[in-house]
This record gives sequence, structure tokens and C-alpha cells, in this order.
Amino acid sequence: MRFFIGILGGLRETYANRHEPERLHVLAYIYWYIVLSITALVILASLSYGLWQISSALTVSSQGDISALPKNGVSTLKQNTLESTIDGFRERQAHFDFLKSNPPRLSDPSR
Repeated sequence: MRFFIGILGGLRETYANRHEPERLHVLAYIYWYIVLSITALVILASLSYGLWQISSALTVSSQGDISALPKNGVSTLKQNTLESTIDGFRERQAHFDFLKSNPPRLSDPSR
């Protein structure tokens, strides 16, 4: 207990006489190590949080729900669903080509 009282008394005296260069050096030294410690804690916390997120993602992916997969491992495609998807892409391509060749006429808002 006397040790901490001695340290705190020294810090109190140093802070009270902070205008002196010798005391300012001590305060700068303490400040530097406080900033360095906080930075190290932030880095360690971010690394541990990242490792925790990676490990949780790996455990979820390794314990994934495999009941939705087909028995032979290959999913079957339905012909009508595939055709409707391809037709949708063709319609979008045609709409894009139309807009590319016929851009909309917009007035200049600055005039």
C-alpha cells in the first residue's frame, strides 16, 4: 500500500510541477506508455474478435444442414425454371440494347 501511495504522491507532485522540463519529461514518458498500452489492447482485442468470428464461421460451415441436398449429391434442374431464367436474361439484354441505341431525352437541369 505504501508503494502505491509513494507512486501516486510522486505523480501528483510531477503533475503539479508540470511546467518544469524534468517533470514534463516524466509526464511525456508516462503518456507514451499509456498510449502504447491502449494501442496494444485494441490490436489484441481486434485480433481475438477476428479469430473468434473466423472460428464461428468455420464451425457453422462444417456443421451445415445437409438434409436439403439430394441423395446422389447432384441437384436436378427443372426445364421450365431454367427456360424462364434464360428468357429473363434475354429480355434484359434486349431492354439494355434498346436503351443503349435510344437514350432517354433529359433536359439539362442547369438551364
